[in-house]
Amino acid sequence: STTSSMEFTWDPIPNAIGYEISVDGGNWTSPSSGTLGLKHLLNGLSPGTAAYVSVRALGVTVCGNSKESVQASCFTNFKSDSISCTPPMVSVSVEGKSTLCKGESTKLVATYNSSYTYQWYKNDTLLVGATESYLTIKLSGEYFVSVSNGLCKSNSTKFIIRINALPQASILVQGKTNYCEGDKIATYLTVEGGNTYKWNSGEKTATILVTSPGISSVDVGNDSGCFITLNQQIQSFPLPNVIIDGLMNTVFKNTKPITLNTSPVGGILNGEQIVDNTYYPANDKIGKRSISYSVTSLEGCTNTAMRVFYLVDTLNSNCTKITYDTITVTNKITKYDTITVKNNVYDTVKVTKYDTITVKNNVYDTVTITNNVTKYDTITLTDTVSILKINFKLTTGIQANQMASMSLYPNPTTDVLHIEVGDAKALDGYRYRILDALGKEVYNELVKNTITEIPLKTLGAAGMYQFEVLDQKNVRIQANKIVLQ
Repeated sequence: STTSSMEFTWDPIPNAIGYEISVDGGNWTSPSSGTLGLKHLLNGLSPGTAAYVSVRALGVTVCGNSKESVQASCFTNFKSDSISCTPPMVSVSVEGKSTLCKGESTKLVATYNSSYTYQWYKNDTLLVGATESYLTIKLSGEYFVSVSNGLCKSNSTKFIIRINALPQASILVQGKTNYCEGDKIATYLTVEGGNTYKWNSGEKTATILVTSPGISSVDVGNDSGCFITLNQQIQSFPLPNVIIDGLMNTVFKNTKPITLNTSPVGGILNGEQIVDNTYYPANDKIGKRSISYSVTSLEGCTNTAMRVFYLVDTLNSNCTKITYDTITVTNKITKYDTITVKNNVYDTVKVTKYDTITVKNNVYDTVTITNNVTKYDTITLTDTVSILKINFKLTTGIQANQMASMSLYPNPTTDVLHIEVGDAKALDGYRYRILDALGKEVYNELVKNTITEIPLKTLGAAGMYQFEVLDQKNVRIQANKIVLQ
C-alpha cells in the first residue's frame, strides 16, 4: 500500500465545550469525530514520514499553566507531538480461480507476518471472525484485507470474486429402466437443459440410445462454463430359477396321485387334473401331456418350467417313438395302402389287399400286415386335439362370485386357438389377452361369442404364450400357458 491512516485519541478536559486539531501547524479544524469528539482519524499518511498533531480545548479560560490563548483556549495537559507511522506492507494473491461455479471455493492469501493483525472485508463490510492472513471464499463479492502493525493500518487491493450458477438440467427417460434377462434393451435418455453434453459412452449429443444395462453418466455444461453430472441406471434382472419335478417320462393311468415339487413358491401351476399341487393321473386323458409352472419375480420377470410326459394305461406297451408312420404294402398289390394313426391308438389292425385302414380310437395300435403283404412297422403314438378345461370364479358383472368354465383347444396348436365358454353373457365386459414369452401383449379383445377363434400363428413365432382372462376392471383372474408349434 502507498498510503495509510492513523487514529488519535485524547482525554477529556473539564468544562471544555469542544476541541480542535491542527496537523503539521495547519489551520485548526474540528476533529473527524465532531467538535465534541475525542478522536481524529488522519488519512493519507505516506510510509516513513512524520505527522505533527496538536489538540486544543475550547471554552476554558483558566489553564493550569496560567496561559490563555486569544480564543480563550486552554492547552493544559496538551502539547503538540510528533508521530511517525510506517504502515505495514501487504499484498494479496488468489490461490485458485476468481470466477467460480456454485459449490466451488477459492482462497485469498495476504502477506504473512506474525506481528500483524488481519481483518477481511466483503463489499466494504467487516466479516466477523475473518482475522486470518487468508480467506476462503464461496460467495460472489468484492474482498480486501486491512492489515495493522500496531500503529498503522494498510488496506490491500480489492478483489472481485464471481460465482456463476450451475446448469439447470435433468434426464428424461423414454422407455423402461428395468428389464428382464433376455429382453432387448432399448431406452432413450434425453438431457433437458444445458447446452453442452459429454456422456460416459463418449457421445456428445443431448439424446442417446441405451442398449445394455449399467449407469449412464453425462456432464452437462452452460454458457458460464459450469458443469453438473447426471446419472441414470438401466437394470437387467435375472429370470427366476423355476423348477417343476415329481413326474417320470412315462406315467401309468393307475398311478396314485403325484405331488408335484415346484420352486420358488408363489407361482402358477398350469395343466389338467391338478389340484393343490397334486396331479391325478386316473382322471387325465391318455397321451402326451404337459404341466407348466410360471413364477414372476419381485422385479416383474417371469420364467416358466414345463414338464412333458406320456400317460399310458397298459404296462409294457410298445411305445417306441412319437410320430405319424406311413405303412406301405407292396407285394401283389396294385396300389399302395396307407394306415393313418390319428388319435393315440393301441388297437391291433389287420391289413389285406387294396385296403386303406384309418385308426381312430383312443388307444395305441399295432398294425399286422397279412395275405402275402410285407409287414413294415409298428404304428406309434401321436397327438391329436388336446383340450385344456378351466374353471374359474367371476369377479365382476351380474354373475360375480359365480364359477365359469372355459375350454382352450387345441393346446399345443399349429395355427388357430379356439376358446369356448359356457355362457358368453356372463363374461360381458371381460377380455381375452395373450402375452408372448417376453411379456409383450400380442392380443387383447372383448369376449363377444361363445366360441372365439384366434389365429395364433399370425401373432408371433412358435413358442410359449400366456393366455389370460381380464375382468371388467382389467384385473387378471385366470392365466394359462398355451403353445404354438
